[in-house]
Amino acid sequence: MESEQFWESKGHRECPYCRRKCSKEEYPLNMALRNLCETFLQETSQRASAGSEVLCSLHSEKLKLFCLEDKQPVCLVCRDSRKHKNHTISPIDEAAIDRKEELKIKLQPLQKKLKTFEEVKLICDQTAAHVK
Repeated sequence: MESEQFWESKGHRECPYCRRKCSKEEYPLNMALRNLCETFLQETSQRASAGSEVLCSLHSEKLKLFCLEDKQPVCLVCRDSRKHKNHTISPIDEAAIDRKEELKIKLQPLQKKLKTFEEVKLICDQTAAHVK
């Protein structure tokens, strides 16, 4: 349907290959383009489901390392660049474990506060119900 909207907005119809005006009302599907798109989508889906590693946006290399100063994943090329010179770099798996531990430690006092809040709320709700 989108292709029909395109043709209507264009005002005249032309062949997508040679650009000559055409009087045909309906055009056959471009099967080569359709197959190419389907193949691309399948490969992209397979890569995503296989858990493939993310690539560096600057160098298209796998992000296997983590810069502790900049708190960001880096590739081998980034690690050796001026931007990360003299920075502490660790394997990304180790850095992920360390970050998870930090989050667990920071989460504990928040969980205590939440528990206290829930207890106080329960007491307030019971008091309000008793007053009614």
